[in-house]
Amino acid sequence: MPWARLDDQFPNHPKVRAVGAVGLALQTAAICYCAQYLTDGFLSFAAADTVIHSVLAPITKDDGSVWTVAMTSGMSGDDAETLDWKKMMVSAGLWEPRNGGYRVHDYLDYNPSKKEYLQTLRNKRIAGQAGGQASAQARAQAGGQASAQRIVKQNSTPSPSPSRTLIPTPSPNEEEGRTTARTAKPPRVAPTESGVRLVLDAYQEAFIAQNHGEKPNLTGKDAVLAKQLVTRHGVEKVLAVLAAMFASLDPFIAQSGRTLGILSSQWNKLVAGPPKGLAQRLWDEAQEEQRS
Repeated sequence: MPWARLDDQFPNHPKVRAVGAVGLALQTAAICYCAQYLTDGFLSFAAADTVIHSVLAPITKDDGSVWTVAMTSGMSGDDAETLDWKKMMVSAGLWEPRNGGYRVHDYLDYNPSKKEYLQTLRNKRIAGQAGGQASAQARAQAGGQASAQRIVKQNSTPSPSPSRTLIPTPSPNEEEGRTTARTAKPPRVAPTESGVRLVLDAYQEAFIAQNHGEKPNLTGKDAVLAKQLVTRHGVEKVLAVLAAMFASLDPFIAQSGRTLGILSSQWNKLVAGPPKGLAQRLWDEAQEEQRS
């Protein structure tokens, strides 16, 4: 999951204030961990150790000095890593003991469950595919009509002004040739230009939707990649695999920014299906829930 929810009064809650700034950081890190791995608020013992280590890890400065987190009172204090933070978080009521680990208090009151998140993801994917197909069809039709009109305009010859000059009567063969020229249909529009524009527009719409309004930084290189993909696979195939990239849970694809370069380099992976590992398990579970 790309985000976690926190109440705006969370830092001032009595349970949080009881464990201080380090406890606040630990609880925030624990909530983010549960959201990232869709654990419904459960922290295994190993996960709790990971969270604590990430917060208390020493910081090495540019001058080589090492800074550690400490809990102090006046002139006395202890290094934070020497304290039993699991016990302190449980005592404060922020972590609840469970078999094999802990449950983050009230996690599901503010964050969606794994089942709810997968259902939302599935609904967005279905809606995105339907909307993308309708939008693509409308743009393709509009683009084709506009291109055809440009070609007709470019190839049209203005009618000659009336004149009193006597014009010889053409022979039947000449008249037939002129009639053919006048009634000939405009040449068929090559799909390459409109197809590339269609792919670029679809990519921009999907990127903006997934990144909360942020626009992608498209360059001439992206246009070249789009043209290569359209030439090699066709517009419909490129749009389908483009949708698969934005719906993919593959960590590498997600962390690489879902660029057109990633679409090209990861083409075979996207065509083959969902990735392995955690995302594969999420995908399988979502498909199983849909079948049931």
